[in-house]
Amino acid sequence: MSDDESLLEEVCDLDLIFREEYSHDVQVQARSLKKWNDQLVYPSLSDQVVPRFVTAGQARSRQLSPESRHSFFSSSILDDLHAQSDAILSEQERQQQEILRMKAQFDASFRRLFAFLDELTRQLNILKPAIPRVYQLTGEHEFKNLVWQEGRVDYRSDNLAATAELESVTLTYRLASEDPPLYLERESDFVDSLYRRLFDHGLQVDIEKRYDERRALKKARFTVQPEIKTQVRWLGNPEDGRLRCETNNLERFGRLTWLLPADAPMDMRFLDEFGRLILGQEHDFPYILNRTP
Repeated sequence: MSDDESLLEEVCDLDLIFREEYSHDVQVQARSLKKWNDQLVYPSLSDQVVPRFVTAGQARSRQLSPESRHSFFSSSILDDLHAQSDAILSEQERQQQEILRMKAQFDASFRRLFAFLDELTRQLNILKPAIPRVYQLTGEHEFKNLVWQEGRVDYRSDNLAATAELESVTLTYRLASEDPPLYLERESDFVDSLYRRLFDHGLQVDIEKRYDERRALKKARFTVQPEIKTQVRWLGNPEDGRLRCETNNLERFGRLTWLLPADAPMDMRFLDEFGRLILGQEHDFPYILNRTP
């Protein structure tokens, strides 16, 4: 036998030994794991104590009664914790009931307001009356001779169900005049500020910019169409219990907010004065707001 053949046989014998040792180790580990698994002890739940998976809204109704708690546990610390949690849940329940009461009041007010404004806009869309109101844009530029063009009223509810409570009512309408557009010119330093102002007022504007020989802005000419877009939004805040009336371009350019309590009477006198305010007639609407309890 040559030396190469002898070396090859020794390598094969060594490989066989390694295989046998590996197989033995695997069998020992398997027996060890099996023996360990056989000795595992899993705790069993008592028939009287069942795991609970409850939502926050169910927490109060699923609280253990004092009798059941004492029958399961004798520790006084649980009694102390239960008293504290019961106080928190009672306050949360009181706050939730107050919010629900506020939402119900808002819903009743908004339904009456929506019905009134919906009928009002229907009639005005047919009549298209003149609105005797002047909107001052600058010291020498103003919009007047305005006529009602179109309006609509929308509402938002807390869900899509037919019985959903209303959360807000929004009135939008557009006034326009047959007067010629207004033309304003500003130097380069004042172009951006005027554009932002006109944009905030929701006006329809065309801009003609003029540049110098170096292509730097020299001045701009603004053409402003005589058209006013107005929005009045009523919404309620159950957290502070107040109604908000947010207006934009109602009596003049800009935004204004009125606040009144949730139980403010949305009676016909209140609605009629608000309607006169929209039409630009004499009204006592701010007076009514200030006198609302």
